[in-house]
Amino acid sequence: QYIAGKYLLTNPYAIQYSSKVYEKNFRVSFKFKLHDSGQIVWLCMVSANLVGVIESQLKIGDTVAFGQKVGNFLLGSTVVIVSENRRMKWKIQKGDIVNIMDQLN
Repeated sequence: QYIAGKYLLTNPYAIQYSSKVYEKNFRVSFKFKLHDSGQIVWLCMVSANLVGVIESQLKIGDTVAFGQKVGNFLLGSTVVIVSENRRMKWKIQKGDIVNIMDQLN
C-alpha cells in the first residue's frame, strides 16, 4: 500500500524535534503472512528528504520467499518492522547497522 506524505528528514535531530516524522512521510507498507507459523508481519518503508523514491514490483496477493527483495530505496532510508509475536528474539540491537540480506531473528 502506498501512503502519501511528506519528505521530512529522519536523522536523530529531526526525530527529537518531531516524533511523528515516520507518520508524516511517504510510505510503502507491506503485510505478510508467514507460511510456517501463520503469523502476520508488517513491513513499512519510510521515505525521507533526498531519499523519496521507493521501488517495489509486488502486487497484492503475491507470494514472497524468505530473503526475497520486496522493495528498495534509491538512496536508503528507514524500514519499520512490526510482528504479532511479542516473544520474537532479535539478533540485532538498537543502533546496529543491518545488511539487508541478514536474518534479523
